[in-house]
Amino acid sequence: MSTELVARTPPPPYSLSDPRSHPLKECFTGLLNKQAQIQKLFDFVADSLHQLGPHHPLVEEWAALRQSHRQTYQNSQEHAGRCADFLAYYLEVVVPLSESDVPLSQKRELTRQFLDAIDKYRLDARACSTQFDSLSQRIGRFRVDCGSQRRMAGGFWSTVKDCCAALCEAVSALLNHFVTLVRRLLSGVKNIHVELGPLRMNADFDNSDYSRLLDEYEMQPRRPPTRLEAAVLSLKGKVGEFEDAWDAVRKSCDTLQTQLGLVQSVATPPAYYDLCLEKARRELMLLHECMSAYSQGREPLI
Repeated sequence: MSTELVARTPPPPYSLSDPRSHPLKECFTGLLNKQAQIQKLFDFVADSLHQLGPHHPLVEEWAALRQSHRQTYQNSQEHAGRCADFLAYYLEVVVPLSESDVPLSQKRELTRQFLDAIDKYRLDARACSTQFDSLSQRIGRFRVDCGSQRRMAGGFWSTVKDCCAALCEAVSALLNHFVTLVRRLLSGVKNIHVELGPLRMNADFDNSDYSRLLDEYEMQPRRPPTRLEAAVLSLKGKVGEFEDAWDAVRKSCDTLQTQLGLVQSVATPPAYYDLCLEKARRELMLLHECMSAYSQGREPLI
């Protein structure tokens, strides 16, 4: 798509900063900054793993994740560029038909061709969303892999220990609720003894406002996450935001299909056809700007 062709697109009678641009606006604004943060997080984790040696399985796994992210992001940029070119063509050629004297049958045919074509971009957007989701899940599993390593230095976290701590917290809470319930129902009972497998618990009931487990059975709070753990969790969340953005693109394509699909009826009056085209125009321009900005590595002007 030439620059000249895009430049001739007539300006919209509205601003893309309109709050109705949500959710595309919400998803794509700031996405460039998140990409920079993702790169820094990948660097931080790689530096933290460096002490394990270049051929350690975790180091190699992280390098593979890093490469997967580069490829996924590059593929999504290429898709965004193709989608932006397609939308620019539609904005330049098809939408102005609403102001022309072209027979309605020809307008419908061009709209049908657009609907057929945009379905491909909708499926591509779904594929991009799935790829980012898969990458996010792999990053989450990496944390589990780290927890299974027994001899890692520098305060690496054990996932098994964390899971056990969480389970103990849950059991502790349930037992405390159980004790409180029994205390209320059996106010005359002074002591109760509970055994759950290897876990034994004695609770005394007195005139205090509440009962609790003996100190030796109180569960300790989970330790705060390490910097490395926090980095991996943050990275997983930021990659997930790219999944959300591409899911918003898919939904935008769905909206366009719905809006323009309404005008394909043979009984559609010309005035209604033109009205539907105008409603679709805003969605087209917003999606075009988001795709153009994403493919060019800049913030969308919305």
